[in-house]
Amino acid sequence: MGATKGEPLFRGKPLVMKALSPTTEAQDQRGRMRAHLGLASLQAYPIPNPQSKGLAGYFREEMGYSPKAYPGGQVPCLGIPLDLGALYSALD
Repeated sequence: MGATKGEPLFRGKPLVMKALSPTTEAQDQRGRMRAHLGLASLQAYPIPNPQSKGLAGYFREEMGYSPKAYPGGQVPCLGIPLDLGALYSALD
């Protein structure tokens, strides 16, 4: 069910997460990323990497987005822990 005119599409804090794929990596990290980072309410643009089992991304701070990388373990994302081990186990 879609939103009616004037009604927000999302309530709360949206999260965009795009897993890297060798065939779309360049596009994901350029065009799509720029479009998503333009969303005023976006707090983080995490990019899981299934090959390395890590995560890189851009996280909103006071002066804009900062790139950060996490090789594994817990990732602070929107105030909740994101367990990379559990994430990749679910995808296997």
